[in-house]
Amino acid sequence: MEPAPGGRGGQEAEGGGDRVGGAEAVRAGEPGQQGHAHRAAGVLTTPPEADDDDLALALTLREAVYRLASAARTRAPYAEEDRRVLNAAAGHPPVSVLLGEHGVVRDGGLRAALSSVARAAVELLGGPQTALIRECEAAPCTRLYVDASHRRTRRWCDMRGCGNRAKARVRES
Repeated sequence: MEPAPGGRGGQEAEGGGDRVGGAEAVRAGEPGQQGHAHRAAGVLTTPPEADDDDLALALTLREAVYRLASAARTRAPYAEEDRRVLNAAAGHPPVSVLLGEHGVVRDGGLRAALSSVARAAVELLGGPQTALIRECEAAPCTRLYVDASHRRTRRWCDMRGCGNRAKARVRES
């Protein structure tokens, strides 16, 4: 689901393994990449330190949010374990949002960033916007997004990537 105004995380869900998504989504890899992903998503101003345990927690949360959002999209019941993972992450103190010398400063460690993302996911998955969760129609992408378009007819997670590739394929055929 795409980032909401104001840098709220959790509006874009990307699963792992063979799933494809954008740079702002939390990805597997080196522990330091988690901090950079949260910075790119607008959750934190500066990347936090992260170790292997933090990476494992981030990946567990990412997969739980993806499964919960997929369940919401198909109106399936939420898995209890995924709800437990999400609620545990949301229960930690979130990122501090402060007014700095040059604007907004979003401060906190990786756990605070994960809490902020989890809280946004709770708001989305527990609210009326669950009906707007869609899966990108471009193969092989399985990224989920909130369709906030005027007519609710959006088909791709991102026009710069999946949308452009799909339109190019139509022009070529």
